[in-house]
Amino acid sequence: MVNSSVAVFHPGTQHSWQTARALQELDRLQWYATSIFYQPDRWPYILDRLPAPVGPKLAREFRRFEAPGLDPALVKTFGVEEWLERMAQRAGFFKLGRWFDIRGNRRFGKALAREIARPEPFALWGYDNSAREAFEHGRRHGRTCILDRTIGDNRALNRTMAELQTQWPDWFARKSTPVPDHLLQQ
Repeated sequence: MVNSSVAVFHPGTQHSWQTARALQELDRLQWYATSIFYQPDRWPYILDRLPAPVGPKLAREFRRFEAPGLDPALVKTFGVEEWLERMAQRAGFFKLGRWFDIRGNRRFGKALAREIARPEPFALWGYDNSAREAFEHGRRHGRTCILDRTIGDNRALNRTMAELQTQWPDWFARKSTPVPDHLLQQ
């Protein structure tokens, strides 16, 4: 059976909202799920009205999650880990940020389980490592699963980056580390 609609999900940014908007314009969007979706009149986004320097900095950060033209009624938001990941990254705690990313991707996929189990026919469109848990639920419910890879395989990335780091070590910051083996197994 061909699905007539598609549910798009990603806890962060990527280009998921553009995919969702394109499907919405085709009247094929079932829903779009993400962790952060800028809505200027809702909490915590109203904090961008604080005086400088805090308000303008928050406005710049929040607007990174703006999705012009996407119907908020079709958007589902959940998952505090994406917020925590971004705060840790901005504060320079990259390992902690990565930990929140891994944990958040798993929890986000599990949180989608109720939506995935609904009886309406629809396919799932997910991104990179954040799709694993949701796709496991989707397969149990007979969903077509579409994996959108935003970069090549991480093994190839590690090989290429190791070569570049050997040739031009001055180009790399301390935070540039290979994708760990346990993530390559996902």
